Amino acid sequence: MAKNFKVMPALKPPANKTTGRIWDETLQEYKNADNNYTDFEIQIPTPKAQNITYFEPPPPPPVEEDITPPEVTFTLDAIQTGLTFSINFEITDILGTVTPSGIASYIFQWQEEGGAWQEDSEVSPGDSPVFLTGTREFTGEDEKTYYFQIKTKDTAGNESVWLSENPISIKISIPKKVLINEIKISPVGERFVELYNPSTVDIDLTGWYLQRKMGDDLPEDPWGSFISATNFENKIIPAGGYFLISREIENSDILLGITLSDNNSLVLKNSKREIIDKVGWGETLDFETSPATNPLESQSITRTDGIDTDDNSQDFTISDTPTPQGSFIVVSEP
Repeated sequence: MAKNFKVMPALKPPANKTTGRIWDETLQEYKNADNNYTDFEIQIPTPKAQNITYFEPPPPPPVEEDITPPEVTFTLDAIQTGLTFSINFEITDILGTVTPSGIASYIFQWQEEGGAWQEDSEVSPGDSPVFLTGTREFTGEDEKTYYFQIKTKDTAGNESVWLSENPISIKISIPKKVLINEIKISPVGERFVELYNPSTVDIDLTGWYLQRKMGDDLPEDPWGSFISATNFENKIIPAGGYFLISREIENSDILLGITLSDNNSLVLKNSKREIIDKVGWGETLDFETSPATNPLESQSITRTDGIDTDDNSQDFTISDTPTPQGSFIVVSEP
């Protein structure tokens, strides 16, 4: 450090810079306050020209790293009406203060309610996309609830927790269509009502019930009790199978002293009190579109090949040879 100076020494210039007297732009002259520290500054070399102040460039901004893992969102209805369905999801590597590094891989997992989590193999999409749409085909069982999550990581090594943190849940609930298939009203000991399950799954009839109207009951009149829900408790109608309610027929699923006559209507309701099927015959005032014909002694009204057009007059024909079938009866092919 120099020992000869005025008051205080001027700053030492770095390489390729100079120490020069400060030009006062207002006074249009160089400073001379007899203080080297305030009269001189670090400058850009300008031989034979007016001195120019050197301003040190600001330091470059710190390099920020991608520290945010990708996010996952699902698109999925809470109720699925088929055993097999698509689970659609999106993975996004979020654009924050830095450019996202891109999605490296993800793992899908699922769980049946009450069971253990099941993990798929890790999937690597390639090319490190910042946005990815995916689909996972899934097959489950009717009336069961399932949960789904995805864990993902980016190429910077940021790994998410299982997302969403509250697992996405769905319940498979196939619409339960059961048809009133055949009805016989006389003679008394041979009365029966046969139900048919046209679906590919067994249906639990717990909570279901049948109601009845007499011929002079109006459509707006309340339905009367016929077969109560108590009688359907824990009863199953098999896929493609039959369920028989009768007075005296052997192997009936429900054996009761049922009362049926001309000009009646029956309605089948599920455990949610929804009307599943309705049949009216003769001069009843409640039916689907038009009533079926009153059967004669020993005849039945029979649905044709499980067809349901919501028109009783078209869906049912008179049968001279009733064929009561139930879930406990094995019917041999001819």
